[in-house]
Amino acid sequence: MRRKFERRDLRLDWRRGRLLFFTLLAMVLLFGGGCSDEPEREKLTLFLSADRDMIEACRERLDEFEALHPGWQVEIINGAGHADSGMQKLQLLLAGGEAPDVAYVHGSFFPILAGKGLLRDLEELNSAAEMPMDLRIYLPRVLELCRIDGKLYSLPMGVTVFAIFYNRSLFDELEVPLPEEGWTWADFLDRARKLTADLDGDGRIDTYGCAVAFEPNLSLPWVRQAGGDLMTPDDRRCILDSPEAAEALSFLLDLKNRYHVTPDVAELAGQSQNRMFLSGVIGMTLGVSGSLQALEKQCGRFDWDIAPLPRYREQAGRIGTANWVIPSGSAHPQMAWELLTFLAGTDGQRHLMKTVGLMPSITKILESREFEELMPRRNLQTLIDAISYGRPGCRFYYWAQVRRALEPGFERLWLKETTGDVASELAAMTREANALIQAAENEENAIRRSGEREEQ
Repeated sequence: MRRKFERRDLRLDWRRGRLLFFTLLAMVLLFGGGCSDEPEREKLTLFLSADRDMIEACRERLDEFEALHPGWQVEIINGAGHADSGMQKLQLLLAGGEAPDVAYVHGSFFPILAGKGLLRDLEELNSAAEMPMDLRIYLPRVLELCRIDGKLYSLPMGVTVFAIFYNRSLFDELEVPLPEEGWTWADFLDRARKLTADLDGDGRIDTYGCAVAFEPNLSLPWVRQAGGDLMTPDDRRCILDSPEAAEALSFLLDLKNRYHVTPDVAELAGQSQNRMFLSGVIGMTLGVSGSLQALEKQCGRFDWDIAPLPRYREQAGRIGTANWVIPSGSAHPQMAWELLTFLAGTDGQRHLMKTVGLMPSITKILESREFEELMPRRNLQTLIDAISYGRPGCRFYYWAQVRRALEPGFERLWLKETTGDVASELAAMTREANALIQAAENEENAIRRSGEREEQ
């Protein structure tokens, strides 16, 4: 009796199962069961080391690219917001055989990757493209920054130049002459002294003439104007121990220690000098073109404008780029070139100019009314002029070693924690930097020789 019940039960279960199977099969045939006639899309990867606004702006552009290329999708690999940490993550990906197809690399770092053979020659990809890009759209000085030993390893996302941002309202209130074309270090100091004032008569300074960014990279325009430099032309030896460099850095230190026209650490009270400028108590500060949009949004308390860098022995400044590159390990190099040109071309740079305020490096855009209208009340022509006398900043193969040697010394000088003069401190920093560079070169040569022996 029990066996008959179990068999009947099994027959019922089998019938129910068969009914369920055919019901599901009918649903699959009727609705497609999640299947689609759309073919599976190929994937490109884009490495970005940027903040949220930049990533969102690029994502908008990528949506347009995917609409034009329905067989492809682009995945963003976020390398964090800071250039240093992003570079480390990118190098780990490259070393692990997981190269992205396109990557954003700070202009200071892409020569390192190119020197190691980790980047594609973009002119080769351009020649193989169905519709080669006309590279003459870029400013020649900027495109030259994208080359290493004559080969084009990157295209610019935009261009970065330095200028003086100044508080026009404070100048007007204190009846100080505005900065003008051709002004000098002496003019800068004169205005800074007039802008440093006790406005309420309580014996304490309420406004300071200027902010000083006393660190190796941002001090470079001043050093160059005095006739010195930070590195040799090949970027492989530090030369900050020159009399010209000592003169420039002494001038910056005197602004704080001798003339008291810039706040010291105690007077900052935990604030950054940029924040003090935004609060209206700093008259002038060294500014970078990439921060214009943020300044325009945040600076609602006073009117401000842009002036050229004051000159000394020569007119000199800094010019830099943010770069798009294609790693040698890209799985789809020719399609990666299509994506790179879509991001770096005229429409791509125009989009980043309007969304995140990046200064374009394409002549057509810079000469257009839309660039003027980006900030119609600001002297944007000053930034365009700065391109002509700017020289590359940190395109250093060994920037990590240089920075490790220089930054502590700069801090000691600023805080007056050294017993030596500026020249002797710079000499010590330079020796340490070059020793670290030499050690890194020796290590690289040893690794290369080891690799050559293994190949043999």
